[in-house]
Amino acid sequence: MIEFKIADFFYLKDLARTYWLMRRAEHWTAEQFHSYQADHLLPLLLHCSQQVPYYIDLFKKIGLSPERLNRENVFDQLRRLPLLDKEVLRAAPDRFMARNGQAYRPKAITTSGTTGTPLTVFWDRGSNVMELCSMQRFWRWAGFRIGQSFLDLRSRVFTDQDRHLTTHGRARYIRNWKINSLEFNSDLIDKENLPDYYQVLLRYRPRLLRGHPQAMQKLALLLQESGLTEWKPRVVTPTSEALYDFQKAEISRVWPAPILDHYGLKEHNAFFAQCPSGGYHIFPEYGITEIVNDDGVAVQPGEEGWIVATGLHNFAQPLLRYNTRDRGVAAGDERCGCGRTLPLIRSVIGRIDDCIYTENGARYSGMHFAFFGRRGIQKARLIQENLNSVQVELVTTPEFDQQEAEQLREALLVKVNRQLSFTFVYRDDIRQETPGKFKFVVSRCRPQDTGKP
Repeated sequence: MIEFKIADFFYLKDLARTYWLMRRAEHWTAEQFHSYQADHLLPLLLHCSQQVPYYIDLFKKIGLSPERLNRENVFDQLRRLPLLDKEVLRAAPDRFMARNGQAYRPKAITTSGTTGTPLTVFWDRGSNVMELCSMQRFWRWAGFRIGQSFLDLRSRVFTDQDRHLTTHGRARYIRNWKINSLEFNSDLIDKENLPDYYQVLLRYRPRLLRGHPQAMQKLALLLQESGLTEWKPRVVTPTSEALYDFQKAEISRVWPAPILDHYGLKEHNAFFAQCPSGGYHIFPEYGITEIVNDDGVAVQPGEEGWIVATGLHNFAQPLLRYNTRDRGVAAGDERCGCGRTLPLIRSVIGRIDDCIYTENGARYSGMHFAFFGRRGIQKARLIQENLNSVQVELVTTPEFDQQEAEQLREALLVKVNRQLSFTFVYRDDIRQETPGKFKFVVSRCRPQDTGKP
């Protein structure tokens, strides 16, 4: 978790204006959203054509003339741009920095992502304000207010350079009183030191729990097994990883609180959030979201595609048609039961890194859907070493009997059109290979092994 510094977000006039905008916009018409995005996209593209080296060259290459840009054609002109791959940004981040970028007070954020190769992006004043107001909207839906106590729980590494690092007995954690937060490293928690962590929870009683689903599931099971059940969060918000159905079932069994998912990026160009009615809402004020196929063309409602995002508020380092490498299922014109008119995405499937591959060049994501409705699964992980078979690691309870195993195997086979075999391996526990996000699918086959790009 990147440390929250008030100075990065605390622009009172901008915050107030954006806060009230987002309150009103929850019931806008489609035409109002379209008009808002056009009003923000046009100056962003003009800015890119004049100030950002990468886009100055790209616009010339594809013949996109800034003199011809206007509110009526700005979306069509945006779709002329090729998708921006993360590796292009990783290789030359300076080319995406605006020449006048310092005017927007940029802050460098470095993240290793899933590849282990550092990626540096820049947050600026406008994108930080939109990020904070978007998070506030989401938390407001969840019944949580900024200033109330919350716990951030992830697999991460604490170092002596971490500010606010403290201890209580054998518990080691971060207590940031400025934002009334706790931060636990789930890798450090075990049955021996659990009582000390529990005392910290009872002292501060965090109302909201956010973090990695795998870490939350681990803590929930440890507390239940130890009979430490007095503290319960009022709302649970997974982040950074996909929340799988078997994880949600275990968490809900221990903590009967709403579990509301949300999706965001370190690159500050997309934000989705789930409301209590279950709808997965796209925040169109934040950016322009597209769900496209491999050719960059919008998919039909109900179809799976790449999540492509254009943030509307980062002028220090604009990223246009950025391929997030996440997969999602497009929605149609349906509306959520909550009454809000914000557009929807049906689901976020997962990352390209969560795919498995077959000899015939097929790629399969969303493998967690095979686990839907299965009983007795506490943890699971899929490991692919070759293009013919997948090892399924399982931590189970007695409810996972032979019938459940056969039904799971059949669901997995159907998911991959019977192109792979599956071997079940039962474990006492599944430990992730490195700190950070838990990888539900570990494929050591590369996409190029399949003969496809």
